[in-house]
Amino acid sequence: MPRFVMMVNEEYCNKWGFDADNLEHAKELIRQVEDGEIDYESLPNFYDKNYSIETTFDEIEEVK
Repeated sequence: MPRFVMMVNEEYCNKWGFDADNLEHAKELIRQVEDGEIDYESLPNFYDKNYSIETTFDEIEEVK
């Protein structure tokens, strides 16, 4: 049976919440997330809320 592939792009719009001592501490935590030092889910008292997902599909191609 032939196999097919296609690129699927998903764009998520979320809001994150977490605890920090002050704005500078919050910025430092986010910098650590951006630099891969910590995972966003390990932010203190972390929660997220999804507001939307937009999905776009590219052309289907047969794999040979």
